[in-house]
Amino acid sequence: MSVVDKSAVYRIKVRGVVPESWIDQLGGMGIVSVTPAATTLEGRLPDQAALNGVLDTLYQLRLPLLEVICLPPGRPAVSASREDEINAKT
Repeated sequence: MSVVDKSAVYRIKVRGVVPESWIDQLGGMGIVSVTPAATTLEGRLPDQAALNGVLDTLYQLRLPLLEVICLPPGRPAVSASREDEINAKT
C-alpha cells in the first residue's frame, strides 16, 4: 500500500466560514475552530483522493486555503462530542 492509499488525520484551515449546509460534503471532517476570519477543520480521511475531494469542495466554496497539515500518526481525529462543544460556543 502506497502513502497515497493510507488513511491519515488532516487539519485544514481556510479563510472565511464554512457554511453549515456544506459540512456533510467534507468527507467526515469536523469543525474544530471558527472565527469570522477563518475555519479550521480536522478529521481522518481514508486516502489522498478523499483529501483532494475535500479541497475541491472548499475550492467550490471559494474559501482560500491557509494551511493543510497531515497530523502525526496515532493522533485521534476530532470527536463528535468535541465538535458539539465547539459549535455550542459559536
